[in-house]
Amino acid sequence: MGRDDPELFEATQFTIEDVDHDSQSSQTESLLGRANSPPPNSHTNDVPYQDSADDTEKDDVHYPPAKRRAHAGGTAIHIPTRAEVEAGLLLSKTKKRPGAEYRNTVIVGLVLMLIGAWGISQLLALGTRFGHGGPKINVILMVSDGMGPASETMGRSFLQYLHDAASTTEGRSLLNQSIWSSLESGFVGREMGMFGIMPLDEMLVGTSRTRSSNSLVTDSAAGATAFASALHTYNGAIGVSPAKTPVGTVLEAAHRQGFSTGLVTTSRITHATPAAFYAHVVDRDLESDIASFLIGDGPQGQVVDIALGGGRCFFRANSTTDSCRTDDVDMFAKAKANGITVLDGMKALNDWHDDKGHDKPEPVLGLFHDSHMDFEIDREQITLSSDEQPTLKQMVHHAIQHLEKFDDKGFFLMVEGARIDMAGHNNDPVGHISDMLAYHSTVAYLKDYVANANEDGMKTILISVSDHETGGLALGRTLGTAYPEYAWYPEVLVNATHSTEYLGAQVAKEATSKSYLRSEIFEKGLGIVDISDDEVDGLWKVRTSAYRSNLFLADCISRRAQVGWSTVGHSGVDVNLYAWGFNSTGIAGNRENIEIGEHIAHSMGLNLDVVTLELNKKLDWFSDDAGHSLSRTTHVNHYHGEF
Repeated sequence: MGRDDPELFEATQFTIEDVDHDSQSSQTESLLGRANSPPPNSHTNDVPYQDSADDTEKDDVHYPPAKRRAHAGGTAIHIPTRAEVEAGLLLSKTKKRPGAEYRNTVIVGLVLMLIGAWGISQLLALGTRFGHGGPKINVILMVSDGMGPASETMGRSFLQYLHDAASTTEGRSLLNQSIWSSLESGFVGREMGMFGIMPLDEMLVGTSRTRSSNSLVTDSAAGATAFASALHTYNGAIGVSPAKTPVGTVLEAAHRQGFSTGLVTTSRITHATPAAFYAHVVDRDLESDIASFLIGDGPQGQVVDIALGGGRCFFRANSTTDSCRTDDVDMFAKAKANGITVLDGMKALNDWHDDKGHDKPEPVLGLFHDSHMDFEIDREQITLSSDEQPTLKQMVHHAIQHLEKFDDKGFFLMVEGARIDMAGHNNDPVGHISDMLAYHSTVAYLKDYVANANEDGMKTILISVSDHETGGLALGRTLGTAYPEYAWYPEVLVNATHSTEYLGAQVAKEATSKSYLRSEIFEKGLGIVDISDDEVDGLWKVRTSAYRSNLFLADCISRRAQVGWSTVGHSGVDVNLYAWGFNSTGIAGNRENIEIGEHIAHSMGLNLDVVTLELNKKLDWFSDDAGHSLSRTTHVNHYHGEF
């Protein structure tokens, strides 16, 4: 008999007894078959043992008494000797073993129990929107796309300058007279030498890492998928894994578990960040396909109860003007056929509000620009009512009013300040600051809402985070070859009236002379009165390109403010993480971006895996080789650029 004998091992018995830790087990050595072990029934001084005549009886296997400790404590496992095992085996052979019929009955019973347990777990997990339990909670996720730590400092310093600078005509601060006067409370009553605070400042709980699965510098698609699906994926991916399979999102899971759901953004509603919460495509550029998910033609049906933003062009058939679609499908008509209320423009939003549209529990799609909505500083200059657009705060107000009417379980709302990022891509400090401050105004509004909701007994949490930083912003810049001064000048930005993107488009469209560039673009547009002939000549050379004019103007004002930029793309720095309200400290610390999605799912009791299983049941709706994602991807193991 040996280790390979199943009957020997079946008969092996172990007893736990109190023993002295210093004792030596000769029986253990015998069982292990060591060459220097004593024979099976040899006895040591540590465990005195005397053979008995009764030892040979099959039904009375004799075990040596263990040496007792002098004091309490400690247990050891007694391993029987080979002789003891053989004796036990001989005894076991006299007992009747269960027959094959009995074993089959046990096996069938176990299988049925496993099937029953699996079925119950599936029924518990696959709850529908009707009659299931779970927590009652509101979760608001704000995404300050492209806003890094330096951006936050930039906005605070700008407001501080406006607060400290008194108007020469009215004696009030410039901040008090500006469109940002609602943010003045954080700067009033501060001690001398103390800077004011922004709405986000008192919400700071940590930082978020920003990498994707295939690069240390993420894009918005992978960054948003990390928030929406708690998963690292490749740059360009929308709601899919690195293996290009669909993955469930917190918005989809919330909707199927009875929460109302909403999206608000200043970008196209089919753009990367909002799309990652409701769509599943292998490439973010597939916006024509992404639009179909939003109107309920995806595998999960209608999952968004209200969506407000820009991007009408991807809902118009390509046979019409101002269409961006790759086909001739009228998505507005399909949306209406699917029972969605379509709000085309600001007037439609106001009419819907006046008609008590918030009180009707039906899906709403409101779009207020053909493409991305205007930068806040440009939106303020709109004079035609037909071009009017709501602010980010106004859209959030309408969304929450509507979501609260569905039921009392709660809601999930994603709010994106998208144009912060796009100003960073332009290296434009004017557009960057204006949209950051619009974002802060929305944060202030939501902080009050969250506080009131929690006081009324409705658990509500507000989370604010960026998906990445854009532009490599630095508040300080080296000009020329001389050692730089330690300064940056927010006052340079005060007199600008438009973003450089808007002004660049005007140059390409209207510039007929250098005098036009000097007076209309530099002086009136950017507030630059010390423009040089070389700068005018430089802009004149690129006047036919709106994009190149945009970047040229951005550099002109950035140099004067001594604001530096390292890239027109994204950077890989950690970004600030903010939270407010119920369980706001539960996400504190330095976090992976996927942990934000995990925290949302945990707070709402969501099961994302169930949604993922449903999405992958039948994949006739899904294509894993469309788009251009492979040409966009980069890797972390070698350098790809050019010096």
